[in-house]
Amino acid sequence: LTVGPECADSLQYQFSNPTPNTVGSPAIGKNVIAVGATESEGGDIDVHQLGRDYIADFSSIGPSDDNRIKPDIVAPGDAILSACARGAQTGECDPGSKPTGGSGASEGLIFMSGTSMATPVSSGAAALVRQYFEDGYYPSGTKIASDSLMPSAALVKAVMMNSGRAMTAIRNKLSYGTTSITPSSMYDNYQGHGRLTLGDALKIGSFNDITTQVYDARSLSASTTDTFELTIGSCSATSLAVTLVWTDPASTRHCSRCLVNDLDLKITKGSTHFYPNNKGQRDSLNNVEKIVINNPSGTYYVTVTAHNLQNSAQKYSLVASGCLSSGSDPVTGTPAPTGTPAPTLAPTYSPTFE
Repeated sequence: LTVGPECADSLQYQFSNPTPNTVGSPAIGKNVIAVGATESEGGDIDVHQLGRDYIADFSSIGPSDDNRIKPDIVAPGDAILSACARGAQTGECDPGSKPTGGSGASEGLIFMSGTSMATPVSSGAAALVRQYFEDGYYPSGTKIASDSLMPSAALVKAVMMNSGRAMTAIRNKLSYGTTSITPSSMYDNYQGHGRLTLGDALKIGSFNDITTQVYDARSLSASTTDTFELTIGSCSATSLAVTLVWTDPASTRHCSRCLVNDLDLKITKGSTHFYPNNKGQRDSLNNVEKIVINNPSGTYYVTVTAHNLQNSAQKYSLVASGCLSSGSDPVTGTPAPTGTPAPTLAPTYSPTFE
């Protein structure tokens, strides 16, 4: 869907199959969030779409040149009802009857498609995650000023990655009116860590009954391990999701392996070991590591290990979401830092992420 001048609606269908290695700079960066696009749902679906569990045919595909997972996450981006400014007019507003069916424009609204639609959705979600912690919604899910803390960039990213739901497939547009699909699964280079769904990662009032456990800005020195104990209770969630994220130092240009500080996430229950990103072993490429365990029960031990550091220490953030009846501070490792309270007044500076 392309749009001509002054919001004139013009359809130009691009017949293409998704092509690997089409995620470009700066989206291939280690510490950014690269966002792919999903299709829409309900009355916004056009005749070519299959629904929100499908990745849009125009969404770029990874991996990065050093084989890291890209995109990081996906969000709605195909046929999104968007704001539209009309030239030489003032006072445009939402019309009484909004356009439907994924195409068309009316007054100050128009359907648009692209990862440029999915990225603002994700940016808004990131702002909500940050506000969630600053306003004191963690851990109860209700606003308690005394629970306020300032999250690191790694924690915001970890929550978003932990919220991802698995997609079904990517739609391939072959010609006008004809499509095929390519199956997709979480951690592949079509969907990354899945479709952004914050309600799956954060306790939000009466909206859900999950529990969220976070550990932010913890520091590991070389060859040390933090161990956390998570016990499963009762709620409506059917899986346990745990995500590790760290802000990795810059590597060299044109690096063949761009990870500088290598941390490892692993979950153990008895003699069973769970490894991140569906690898079946430790991940030595990505600085986002996620494990999802379906139908969990009992007690799990989560370990974060500094496998190989080029610096003396590396900070990380860890998020666990699901039916958690309890979560411990580290059994071993360095002491956990206390959360930094959010300012009670608007800051006079622009806060920066690590």
